[in-house]
Amino acid sequence: MTRRTPAKVAPLAVNPAPEDRYVNVGQLRVIIPASNMSFWRWQRDPEIAFPVPVKLGDDGRNYWWLPDVRAWMRRRKKRQVQAARHRVIHGNSEDSNSTDVPADGSASAAPPAEKNRADRRCGKRPPGIGHDGNPSLDRP
Repeated sequence: MTRRTPAKVAPLAVNPAPEDRYVNVGQLRVIIPASNMSFWRWQRDPEIAFPVPVKLGDDGRNYWWLPDVRAWMRRRKKRQVQAARHRVIHGNSEDSNSTDVPADGSASAAPPAEKNRADRRCGKRPPGIGHDGNPSLDRP
């Protein structure tokens, strides 16, 4: 009987970083708290340009390459910073908008009109039919 020496396993030439992997939709939702429908819409909007998933394996599920998702997040953050800088430079802050000041330039704007309780009637029937408490009009 001869002793067998165990085969030596060669180490991997390149150990992938933990960030270089595919993530499924559950893992993606942990990274980016959004719904599946939001991901679907973002993929189809060229302005947002969210990474397109690939289908791996026989299960037909979507997987995203994590470095692409991280790059998208960095681009989005950079655009948000630029947009905030643009609002500050041009005076379009989130606290004000052009509808705050009346067209005549006066400093005081009229408060929004209070809605009358009668305005909350059913929109399908004209006022007075079935709403005024007349039982003969409510049901035939």
